[in-house]
Amino acid sequence: MKKLRLLVIKKRVLYLFILSFLTLILTYTEYKPITTTFGELMAPICIINKKVFLDPGHGGEDPGCNDPRLGIYEEDINLKVASKTREILTKAGAEVIMSRESDKDYVLPKALRGDMTKKRCDLTTRISIAEEGKADVFVSLHVNATRKRSYAGAETFYNPAEPDSVLLAQNIQKHLRSIPDMTKRIPKPGNYFLLKNASMPSVIVEMGYLSNSKEKELLVQESYQEALALAISRGLIDYFKDCTLRLESPSVTDVIAIQKPKVAIIIDDLGHPYNKGVEEIMALHKYPLTLAVMPNMEKTVEHALRAEKNGFEVLIHMPMEPEYGNSNWLGPGAIKNKMSRQEITLNLRKALDQIPNAVGLNNHMGSLVTQKRELMLPVMEFLKENYLFYVDSRTSEKTVCRDIAGEVGVPYTERTLFLDNQYDYASIKREILKLGQLAQLNGYAIGIGHVGPQGLNTAKALADTLPLLEEQGIDLVFVSELFVEQNPFKKTISDG
Repeated sequence: MKKLRLLVIKKRVLYLFILSFLTLILTYTEYKPITTTFGELMAPICIINKKVFLDPGHGGEDPGCNDPRLGIYEEDINLKVASKTREILTKAGAEVIMSRESDKDYVLPKALRGDMTKKRCDLTTRISIAEEGKADVFVSLHVNATRKRSYAGAETFYNPAEPDSVLLAQNIQKHLRSIPDMTKRIPKPGNYFLLKNASMPSVIVEMGYLSNSKEKELLVQESYQEALALAISRGLIDYFKDCTLRLESPSVTDVIAIQKPKVAIIIDDLGHPYNKGVEEIMALHKYPLTLAVMPNMEKTVEHALRAEKNGFEVLIHMPMEPEYGNSNWLGPGAIKNKMSRQEITLNLRKALDQIPNAVGLNNHMGSLVTQKRELMLPVMEFLKENYLFYVDSRTSEKTVCRDIAGEVGVPYTERTLFLDNQYDYASIKREILKLGQLAQLNGYAIGIGHVGPQGLNTAKALADTLPLLEEQGIDLVFVSELFVEQNPFKKTISDG
């Protein structure tokens, strides 16, 4: 009897093993790339004779992030994608310069590089090669890794002090986001030596995460590498197309006439565990909404991570003391009237530590604080140090934020309309349509809505009305995309 039971158990184990093996084979599918023809990329005249410097990151004694157990090295992936990108761009008419075509670096012996670190020496030489070749743009290709294995998706970093770097990153990231199943990340400012020291518009493209098991499997597939190369090439072509339109236009107003009007929508007050409409807003991931998350709340970290994973842009929604109003609405960790510079900086640092994927900050309440130079100056200095922009919610007409942001050098913009001061659906829909009218007059407009008591109506009004704005020829964009687009000649609807 014991022998019979043992035989049955062995058969069951064998059966389960075979079933698992067959399931693995049947469920594995190789990435199927977007198909295209080189003719599609050859059409734009804007790319012909442009000099593109492609920099496959790492190489030589620095392999980058890797999985040596499987023989996967970042330096190899970077070089393969760069080579495929060069092939596409060359056939489209561009001149491509490569920083390397083999496993090499540019580290000089200690006696020659002096106090310079190996990394700094390597990057300085790559920049010099691009400058000697008179490259129009510098594109450095990399692969990312982190301890958080759930992180995935390509992202493009830019120099926030260089508008053309921002524009280049936006165009490349737009096409990377179009790759099927790609996590919808956004272009981000980067405090990197390469971006700050290259004399031409430069970006760093992190093409995915080797620390994510699914993405690691994709990054080594030739078909996926081809999809990345195609997206980067399309982004470069669109960038040069935008530059051509700008150069050929005799005035600012002509540029605005060529470009579509843009609407950016911010949703405030995420982070609170009981606010209504959070799930409904998260479901609108087909639209480029910017979600502002309050720090120091029960759901702060969860909402910030979910927002990025769903492809939204993330802001810190920083509580600031109001001149009037219910102080219970302020929330913990706020910037208050009597605070010292050190206390303000500490609260901002805590907020950024909780929401590290934020690309900017806007104020929650703050009608008192935003009037005071001594309080807003340390805020702007913190934002500049951390490459964040500022959106003034304009809760006070006496705000000093624009002047201080300009003085410090922080990218600044401000709210056009609050969309849901009246909580009913019809009023919110009317304000969204009004926002579209203002965008058509001024080139762009920024609306702020909320989760909370009005959250369900706000989400429904957005779902019903945003398609109408698109039908009117209005581009829906993240707030960060407006910093190279803004029209200084504003009008109101009454101006006609």
